Amino acid sequence: MTKNIKDYLHLYLGCEVVFEKCSYHFVHSLYIHRGDKKELNEFLLYEISRASGLIIKPLLRPLYDMNDDERLERDRFAGLETPYYYHFPLETVWYLKQGFDLFNLIPEGLAIDKTKPSNI
Repeated sequence: MTKNIKDYLHLYLGCEVVFEKCSYHFVHSLYIHRGDKKELNEFLLYEISRASGLIIKPLLRPLYDMNDDERLERDRFAGLETPYYYHFPLETVWYLKQGFDLFNLIPEGLAIDKTKPSNI
């Protein structure tokens, strides 16, 4: 099954995205050009969902990029007095808000590795 970035973007609201190819509407109505970086919000997500001919990639971090402070914050979920499966959704939301690539989008070329300056 081929992945489409539009199927994942809604999970990364608040993350930065890079426009690698823009349509006429994006350039002339929204003033977004090739190479522009924008924070993904609900309005932009709506416009992306209606557009064709776009190439857009979120700037995400691989899981190995997690720092010690983030590990401590993540580990606080493990200290909850509830079974692990009850807080697993909370942990998933936390990973997404931090901009971690949970769906293997970077290796598949659908996202950009934020940790490598040459990619940004």
